[in-house]
Amino acid sequence: MKRLFIASIISICAVFGAYGQNAQRVIPLVGGSSVSSSNPLPVTGGTGSPYQFQSAGAGQYGVSITSVTTLTVPAGSLIAEICVQTAAANYTTTGTTPTTSTGTGGIPVASGGCFQLAGASVLTAFKIIGASGAVMSVEYFK
Repeated sequence: MKRLFIASIISICAVFGAYGQNAQRVIPLVGGSSVSSSNPLPVTGGTGSPYQFQSAGAGQYGVSITSVTTLTVPAGSLIAEICVQTAAANYTTTGTTPTTSTGTGGIPVASGGCFQLAGASVLTAFKIIGASGAVMSVEYFK
């Protein structure tokens, strides 16, 4: 009976030891030092707010997209938010030419739909075409 009791205690200690002091821990590092009250994680971007983006210049508003249209990307732009209005459209980001064909003309966007694109090469390669009367509005960020 005494042996069973000791074996039980050893088993319990082994289980709790594996999950207690010997458990795997993640210690975040900032500048090569562990995070602490004197070395906190940085929570702001270079402009004072986390992940803050700023306008990269003039947007494009109410641009007709009834024929294949590309973006006029301001220098330094990394992100564009694009909204399609009045009618549906198809776009590509590979440089290939989209069509108005359903299912094979590119990535579809419903009228009233908005989406974001990121990356200078993606913005440069972007092409869009919409159904009769379709327009788009675009804002750029860096």
